[in-house]
Amino acid sequence: MLAAGLAAVALLLLVIGWLLPDATAYRAAVGFERWRAGLTATSVEVAGRPVPVLEGGDGEPIVLLHGFTGDKDNWTRVAAHLTGKFWIIAPDLPGFGDSLWDPDLPLSAYSVPAQTEWLAKFLDALGIRRAWLGGNSMGGNIAAAFAAKYPDRVAGLWLLAPLGAPGAPPSEMDELIRAGRPAPLLPESADGMRNRLSFAFSEPPWLPPGVIRHLGQQVADRRNRYLAIRGQIRRTGEGGYPVAATPVEPLPESRDYDVLIVWGDADRVLSPAGAELLAAHVPGAGVVVMPGVGHLPMVERPARTAGDLLEFRAARSTDRNAR
Repeated sequence: MLAAGLAAVALLLLVIGWLLPDATAYRAAVGFERWRAGLTATSVEVAGRPVPVLEGGDGEPIVLLHGFTGDKDNWTRVAAHLTGKFWIIAPDLPGFGDSLWDPDLPLSAYSVPAQTEWLAKFLDALGIRRAWLGGNSMGGNIAAAFAAKYPDRVAGLWLLAPLGAPGAPPSEMDELIRAGRPAPLLPESADGMRNRLSFAFSEPPWLPPGVIRHLGQQVADRRNRYLAIRGQIRRTGEGGYPVAATPVEPLPESRDYDVLIVWGDADRVLSPAGAELLAAHVPGAGVVVMPGVGHLPMVERPARTAGDLLEFRAARSTDRNAR
């Protein structure tokens, strides 16, 4: 019966993707994913501006920070496996998703140091003193920067292919950018979305055609904005390769929170070698390298990614209680 139910849902989504207007198909698919994960769309005011948020679940708070060009819905699939253990809070970071884009703001407002301060205000607005932080790519860079500056506000750190691993070799994407080729994550038209998905994932998740077209058009429409923000989080390094503008700082072994680093060994966006290089910067960190997985483990392997986090958290909690 479960298999029949899943097949019916897949058929429904396929029909939605073909028959409904693209934006409507996208809203329907996103709404279904959120419902399945037990997440609700809400809003929090930070510094006088509304911040779109997905939240749900019960337990210790965990704030999940998406990557460059991503949004809060990057976390819905993994959240479905975490809402029984955590209070999930996934915001749209400034300039991304449904958050406001203010062209009058200085571009430095979108840098990692500025986003770090924004995150502190976001936690204050929610009345959260201390929380787990999870971040993918740019979001991992922000989470690590926050942990370095505000260690007393971090209960745990979950870094999924984070930008900023010190000494990480150029990735396939870095090679393309250095050669002056179009940025794989910034298609110039809706038609480029399938190539973007193939680049970001080892096994791209199935999405209705209308959803893919909508996402592609959205990225194409925001391309200039994203290029401007990329200039704040990346700079040109040695040999003309792009590097993180704010590398991850060393985190002390004496810290009061645990760190889990997760990477897919098929990541073409950021080199998987960054996992061990970052672990050398973070004494005592746990490291999981997932075979056959690309840049977004939480989307490509949500159950496995969530399970690794819960297992790590339980083991470290047992270790701490035994001391």
